[in-house]
Amino acid sequence: MRIDLRAVCPHRAVIPIIFCLLTTSAFADSDREQIIENELKCVNTALQKGVTWADVCQTSHPEFTIESVKPRKKRGEAIGDAQKMPQTKPGKESVSVKPQKTSGPEAVTYRGGSLIGEQEFEGDDAPTWKLEFGPEVYDYEYTERIGVKDTGIFYGLSGSYTYWLSHNEPIYSWRDIFSGKNNLNLFRIEARAATGEIDYEGTGTWNDIRDAVGEIRALAGYDIFFNENFRFTPFVGGGYRYLFDNFSEVPARTIDGVNYLSGYDRESQYIYIPIGGEIETGFGRGWKLQVKGEYDYLLKGKQKSHLENSKNAAGVGAGFDTLENDQEDGYGIRGSIRLTKETDGLDFFIEPFIRYWHIDDSESDFIAIGGQLVCEGNLCLAGLEPDNETTEMGVKLGIQY
Repeated sequence: MRIDLRAVCPHRAVIPIIFCLLTTSAFADSDREQIIENELKCVNTALQKGVTWADVCQTSHPEFTIESVKPRKKRGEAIGDAQKMPQTKPGKESVSVKPQKTSGPEAVTYRGGSLIGEQEFEGDDAPTWKLEFGPEVYDYEYTERIGVKDTGIFYGLSGSYTYWLSHNEPIYSWRDIFSGKNNLNLFRIEARAATGEIDYEGTGTWNDIRDAVGEIRALAGYDIFFNENFRFTPFVGGGYRYLFDNFSEVPARTIDGVNYLSGYDRESQYIYIPIGGEIETGFGRGWKLQVKGEYDYLLKGKQKSHLENSKNAAGVGAGFDTLENDQEDGYGIRGSIRLTKETDGLDFFIEPFIRYWHIDDSESDFIAIGGQLVCEGNLCLAGLEPDNETTEMGVKLGIQY
C-alpha cells in the first residue's frame, strides 16, 4: 500500500497523527504500537533531512528505513527493485524507502521523486571522458559550374575524444539553463582521414585518380537534460579541412585537335566555424538514438593549383608558378543519425551521415612564369576556382570506450 501525503495531509502539524492512524488500521492490535513507533521514526528522520512532504515515500510494511540510494553507472538502468516514480518539483530531494528483511508479506518498495534527481541522475558518477573510433565509407561527388565533375568512393577512419569539465543537472525551467549549477561543460576533438579513387569528367575524361582528405575539429558544448532519457547539446567550435587531388597523374593529351598539357596537383583548404546541436534519447535495453545537425560557416578557403606540374607531350614543363586563389564565401551543412548499443564494456554504433559544401567563385590570381605575369598587350592571364559543390554520403561504424 502507498499513501500520498499530499492528498490526505494538507497541514504539517497533523501529518504524523493522521498518517499513523491510516497506516496502522490494516494491522492487528498486537502490532499497532510497533508500527506507530517505526513510522514515527521514519517521519522524524525525513524532517531532519529537510525533506518536503510531497517527497516522503511510505509503505505499510512494519519495518522500513530511509537511506541513501546507490548511484548507478548509466542512465536508464534500474537500481535494485526500485520502481520509477514521477518527477518532483525543482529543488526537492529524492528519498528512498527500503524494507528490511522480514518473514511477513513482501513490502512495496519504490523511490520517491525523480529518476533524474540528485541521487538518481548520472551526475558525479558519470564518466568524465569518452573515446571513440572506427571506419567510414562514403560516396564522393564534386562538381563545378563550368561542367567539371569528380566522383568516387572514399574509405577512411574517424575518431573523437570528449571530455566533460562537469555534469549538468536536469532542466525544469528556462532559468535552470542559466543557473550557476549548469555550465558550458563539454569539449570534444574530432579527426578523420580518408582516401579514394575518383573519375574525372571535364576536358576529356580520366579514371582512378587518387585523392586524399583529412579534417580536424574542436567543439565546445552545453548539455541540457530535459529528463533522464533526453539530452540536447548545442555546440560551436572551429574546423580545418584539407583535400589533395592528385590530378598530375593525367598525362598530356590531344582532344579534338587541341593539345592539352598534363594535369596538375590541387590542394583545397577550408577553415570554418561549425554551429549545431545533437539530440540523444534512450529507449531501453542499452539502446540509444542520436540525431545531429550542423551548419558550417566558411571563414576562409584557399586553393593551390600546382601548375608547375603541367608538362607537354614531350614531358617538358611549361614553367608556370603555383596559382593560389582565396575563397571568401561559402558554407557547409552536415547531419547524421547514430544508433548505439551499450554493453558492460564497449559500446558499439552505426551512423549514416551526409556532408555538403557549397563554395562560391574564388578571388582571381594572375598566372605567372618565373614570377613574371603572362600577358598579351594589356591583357594578362588569370585563373580562379569556379563555384563548386561537394557532397559526401556514407556510413560510419565504431566503438566507444
